[in-house]
Amino acid sequence: MASDAGVSAKPARTQQESGRRVGCRSRSAERAGHPASPCAFLEGVVDDQASLVARCLLALLHRQNVDFTSYFRALSSSILGDSERVTALFPEPSGFDKWSVGHRARLSSWSCDPHAVAAEMDRVNPVYIPRNHQVEEALTAASDGNLGLFRRLLDAVSQPFDERPGLEPYAAPAPPSFGRYRTFCGT
Repeated sequence: MASDAGVSAKPARTQQESGRRVGCRSRSAERAGHPASPCAFLEGVVDDQASLVARCLLALLHRQNVDFTSYFRALSSSILGDSERVTALFPEPSGFDKWSVGHRARLSSWSCDPHAVAAEMDRVNPVYIPRNHQVEEALTAASDGNLGLFRRLLDAVSQPFDERPGLEPYAAPAPPSFGRYRTFCGT
């Protein structure tokens, strides 16, 4: 579940609250002499250009098999000028490089503090999620009486937005050897 600001596991805030927190103001509003509204950073976000940028991104992530959780968490670093973390996720980073030109142009058209935007993105994009391969490992171990993996996974996902040393495996997608995971309603 991605949005322009990112993925949220916390209750959604209103656009007005988000605008106040990030404190952005569109340049067109500035030029027209309008005061910044609490959600001015959203002005023009939901338009054809934004829709195209988002569709291109989703197609790119899908085509290159990039993990969405890792991507949206790493994108905040890119906003601050460090693209290494996000480009490392792509088998062919040139696609991201091309996409990010449009993304950066869009962001620069707003008067936003990049540090505030990156902090907001990190606040709503988790580092750790209960990944299927880790849940399966924890359940198998728990069935054998070992709750250690379960407790470790629970610790990681209990504070999903805070990067902590030693929990790197819980930020990583499943290895290719895990294969495609299938689940069914009611399981």
